[in-house]
Amino acid sequence: MKKLGFSLIFLALFACKQEKKELSESILVVPVDIKNLNKNEKLSSFIEDIKYISLETRDSSLIIRSIDKVQIDGDKIFVLDTYLFRGVMVFDTSGKYLYHLQAGGGAEGEFEHISDFDIDRKSKHLIIHSTPNLMYYSYSGKFLRKERLSFVATNFCVNYPIKAFIGQEFDLIAVDSNHKKILELFRKDSLHPLSFIQPLQAMNEKILYRHYLNDTIYAIKNNRLIPHVFIDFGDKKIGKEEAKQIMKNKDRNFPSNKMGRIKYYFETNQYIYFAFLYNQVYHIVYYDKKSKKSILFKADDAENNDITYESVMPRIVGTFEDYFVAAVFIEDVYLKKLVHSPFQINLSKSFSKKSVDKPENPNLILIKMKPIE
Repeated sequence: MKKLGFSLIFLALFACKQEKKELSESILVVPVDIKNLNKNEKLSSFIEDIKYISLETRDSSLIIRSIDKVQIDGDKIFVLDTYLFRGVMVFDTSGKYLYHLQAGGGAEGEFEHISDFDIDRKSKHLIIHSTPNLMYYSYSGKFLRKERLSFVATNFCVNYPIKAFIGQEFDLIAVDSNHKKILELFRKDSLHPLSFIQPLQAMNEKILYRHYLNDTIYAIKNNRLIPHVFIDFGDKKIGKEEAKQIMKNKDRNFPSNKMGRIKYYFETNQYIYFAFLYNQVYHIVYYDKKSKKSILFKADDAENNDITYESVMPRIVGTFEDYFVAAVFIEDVYLKKLVHSPFQINLSKSFSKKSVDKPENPNLILIKMKPIE
């Protein structure tokens, strides 16, 4: 009997050790060294394919002024603007306007506010997150049903059969198709992280999750939260105590000699894109998962970051298959200081049919990277 007991304990310890080994082997480490900042090669030289989609402006009252999220499935493009438009606008993949769903109503099928949205690629449903409700529509815009959540959330992602949420009172909640909680993670302090773009992303059979100022990307898979990617900033990483102070001060005292605040993170099967703050300027990284090599740009380097230049924040807003999706507003193209830059020259052609004298919907750029050697 004792032998059986020892055997069971050994097997349990072995299984635990084996599981930890598998997790450590599966996590991808992405090193970042500011000394490798690219100053000579243009981003366009690393691009295999690029597509421009001019989003149609049908009505002056239907103008997207800010893009929070872009999802593309089949022949439809879904664009979220929570700033001024406060809704989702839908186009076909040529950029033709199809319809929109906008906050401001209380009747059946309407919603008073919008905090996020996502699409269920399995059921072909467009889901508006109007906390605490989920509003379901068909891809053609027909209202289907409303579901009420038992909690208040700010961000939402679906990858059937799992839905994941982030809120002000919790870090992460994941539920199954019956809305039964399968994961629940609460922060240990009352500090609420500042808003950041798309902390959840559906990818293959996983939902990727990241927390503010954390250098690890996690994956929700098989009802578990496991480390997925570790961004290694070396001796320039932000410590836990520094992170707490930054959140208390709402970023006003972000240390200029440290790297962190991964505000943007997107991943395809071959590449990772993320942006971080260093010396009060955003820097962007494209990482090739196969070659394990990367390129590093300053986001506001209009000469070398000649496709996705951004003076304030990076402009990648989503993914589609092997492409990163970037957004460009017409005002960006006509910034005077960029008039002779490769960025302006590349993008002004795509706005040739739009007028700078009146509001227009943005253009989308789909970028497929070459292997980084």
